Amino acid sequence: MIRSQAQADLFTRVTGIPCVAIDRTGRLSQTFSSEEYPCRLCRIVSSGDRIHQDSRRHLPWVEEAVRHGGMSIFLCENSFTHWTAPILVDRKLAGALVAGPVLTIEEEDFFEQELLPRLEAHSSSIAADSVRSLFEMVPRVPPGTVTAYSELLRELAIAASDSRAPFDEASERLANQSRMGEYIHELKRRSPMLDTRPGEGDDESDARRSRYPVQKEAALLDQIRSGDVSSAQQTLNELLGTVFFETGDMGVVRTRAQELVVLLSRAVLTEGADPEEVFGMNYKFVDAIRHQDDVNGVAYWMARIVRRFSDLVLYLPHLGHARALRRVVHHLRRSIHRQTSVSEAAEIAGLSVSHFSRVFHEEMGETYVAYGRRIRCERAADLLRDTELPVVEIASRCGYDDHSYFSRVFKKVTGRSPSDVREGAHYGYA
Repeated sequence: MIRSQAQADLFTRVTGIPCVAIDRTGRLSQTFSSEEYPCRLCRIVSSGDRIHQDSRRHLPWVEEAVRHGGMSIFLCENSFTHWTAPILVDRKLAGALVAGPVLTIEEEDFFEQELLPRLEAHSSSIAADSVRSLFEMVPRVPPGTVTAYSELLRELAIAASDSRAPFDEASERLANQSRMGEYIHELKRRSPMLDTRPGEGDDESDARRSRYPVQKEAALLDQIRSGDVSSAQQTLNELLGTVFFETGDMGVVRTRAQELVVLLSRAVLTEGADPEEVFGMNYKFVDAIRHQDDVNGVAYWMARIVRRFSDLVLYLPHLGHARALRRVVHHLRRSIHRQTSVSEAAEIAGLSVSHFSRVFHEEMGETYVAYGRRIRCERAADLLRDTELPVVEIASRCGYDDHSYFSRVFKKVTGRSPSDVREGAHYGYA
């Protein structure tokens, strides 16, 4: 916990806000005297007598932060604001940084109405003037600044953790759930009478089924083909949100989601995606959706599907050499187990080596070598998540004979080591 305490000290030096590091049980990593402990005012008001017992009161908020993208802002029992960020090792809670207390609410009568009654209730021998002096020392921080500080604390907690990936993935899930919730709320606002959910066979139930936005499926397919991932994910949320709102039946939601996977599979196949890749992902994603028990879980997996299927589509209608480049990319995906030289790729494209290299870079937005490296690492990541093959074997299947070199390239391209990706898949964060 030495590293986490260093991060806590850094936060305090930069912001002037008290910050402590705690372990996974809530115990402080640093020894404080009663006069030094940041929450000493609350200890006095609440008649607490053990610092470690007090520090453990923050633990439920730490656990909430783990579920909510790596940060949580909360009010303690005495209405002071704190914020916390978890420290993760092997994707498990190892400790946390906790900042505060600060005061963000209007101060008028706060001391007399909030703190003094608690002090008197515990018959404390501490004089009210002494407690007021401590109260005046509590930093006053605007709510917007607290939000910024909480984001800073999250970054420091990430630096003390062994991987950034779980934080980013939790944030992504939270954002997707928020978008789904907003859409369902909007449906309720526009159609408040629809939430009655009449029984099977009712006229209104039949009308509901007829309101399923079939036209949005066509829009979703077009967005996938064009590589517009952001719009595709929004359309997907609207489709799933409508199904859930209209039926309230997770079985129906899962079934419709699986049908959408099949539709998307056909769309990317018609655009020339590798059938082996498509069918492999199809099986994996359909199986994952089958085991989701809430609409947010289904939406998370469908968002992953949209991204992965979009990656398989080479949409090049605006490029002058689309047909030639498509042939090259299809060859690269089929021959990913070996390196394809620039001269071989140029021959497939029917261009000279110099012309091909210039055209590829200009029209694809990256060099031929960088593109080949990226798609090999993407295939390797899939194998790391979906199989138990040794990393050496995966490297070979993706065109790398030198395991050490593969690991260096993989981390440079993806930002994660092969072992991080594999461990993430085991913990459900792939």
